Amino acid sequence: MTDTFYNTISASKPDLEFYRRQVERQEDTVVAFFQAHPGRFYTPFEIQQAVLPQAPITSVRRALTNLTNDGWLEKVDQMVRERFGKPNHCWTLKRRPIQEQMRLF
Repeated sequence: MTDTFYNTISASKPDLEFYRRQVERQEDTVVAFFQAHPGRFYTPFEIQQAVLPQAPITSVRRALTNLTNDGWLEKVDQMVRERFGKPNHCWTLKRRPIQEQMRLF
């Protein structure tokens, strides 16, 4: 996975390692949720509510971006009006080549 924690707060090395582990757990949790619900679309707020209720929405969005960049998730064109009345994009589990091949059998 990509470097998951962006050290914009000049954290010390021990703190930085803790923050990186925390972020990795968040991303693992998000991937596991999508794997348990293949083919479904979710907004960042839905992910936050379902699996990361204590995390700020910015952390959920960071996880979605990192997992998209790493090829686990795919941002789709579908949008849902969410909090604050603004449309939010949805994400889904990205189909892997093996999944595409398995569909043929």
